Amino acid sequence: MKTKRFITSIMVVVMMILSVAATVFAQDRPIAVILENDMSDFLVVDGATISNNGVSWIHPNTHPYARTYITNTSDETMTVTFTHGDGSLATFTISANSSRRFIGTNYHGTIRISFSTSSGAGTGTVSVRASNVSLS
Repeated sequence: MKTKRFITSIMVVVMMILSVAATVFAQDRPIAVILENDMSDFLVVDGATISNNGVSWIHPNTHPYARTYITNTSDETMTVTFTHGDGSLATFTISANSSRRFIGTNYHGTIRISFSTSSGAGTGTVSVRASNVSLS
C-alpha cells in the first residue's frame, strides 16, 4: 500500500513539472537571461524571430550601450520602433530583404522592439548586444 502511494506521489510531481515546462516552452517570445558579471559585452537577444509580439528584454543598468542587428526577410519595408517605460526611444525603417544595425546609448530597464509592415509584422531576425563600453 505504501509503495502505491509513493509511486502515485512521484507520478503527480512529474506531471506537475511537465505541465510547467510545457507552458514555458510553448511561449513565442524568447526569454533573455542576463547574468551580472564583469563581461564588457554580451548578447541579451540572440537571433530572435520577428513576430507580432515584438521582442523585449530587461537591459542591465551596468551595460547602458546596445548594438541591435535586424534582418528583414520580408518583401516589404519594415518599420522598427524601440520603446521603454519612458516612451519611444527611436523609430527606423529597414528596406525589404535587407539588414540594418542600430547603436543605442542610455539603455536601461525593459526595452521593447516592435515591427510592422503594410501587411503585418514582417519576417526576419533580431539580435541585441549589451555593453558597458561604447559600441560602433
